[in-house]
Amino acid sequence: MYISTSKTRGKARQGIMLTREQVSELKSEKNNIEQRLKQTGNTPVGNGRFYIKPPMNRDDLRKKIKEIDNVLESKSPPEVNAIDKGKLWNRAKTLIENIKEGMPTKYEMHPLTINPATGKLGRNKTVEDSAVRKNVKWQDKNKPSIVELKNIARTLGHPEIGNVEKFRPKGTSEAGRMVSGAKESITKTGGKK
Repeated sequence: MYISTSKTRGKARQGIMLTREQVSELKSEKNNIEQRLKQTGNTPVGNGRFYIKPPMNRDDLRKKIKEIDNVLESKSPPEVNAIDKGKLWNRAKTLIENIKEGMPTKYEMHPLTINPATGKLGRNKTVEDSAVRKNVKWQDKNKPSIVELKNIARTLGHPEIGNVEKFRPKGTSEAGRMVSGAKESITKTGGKK
């Protein structure tokens, strides 16, 4: 099941779907507007000093309800059965593995260097700029997969899975590589002190 192009009542879903919380908020907003629509009278109410703003024009309220209905119809995640949920979880795992390929590491995105004269950590702007370009290129290449992953996560009710930053590899920093003997020490002891 490919979520990003599934159809609902003849209309293709476009972009990223709403989370369950967003759907709930829109339904609540729609109910509030429907209640306002039931109110009658467009004259201000008050005691002469303070006035309550009259309700919006009834046509504007109806237009807003229609807009909410269109968003709910086109962006709500579909209901899926247990078999489809299993397929979606497997697809999400595959997408995560594919998305991680070529993804710049956390240390590439935030490079640190050690100033040999002072021994202080600093940022390497040149390396950082090239990492940003690499990340933008990676995002452009993987955008369809990222959107599909986000939609699957929202359909399954776990939007946090759609956050690709959670899957960014850690990597090693230049500062970590510059510490003499650190790599050998970890290799010999198995990471234990």
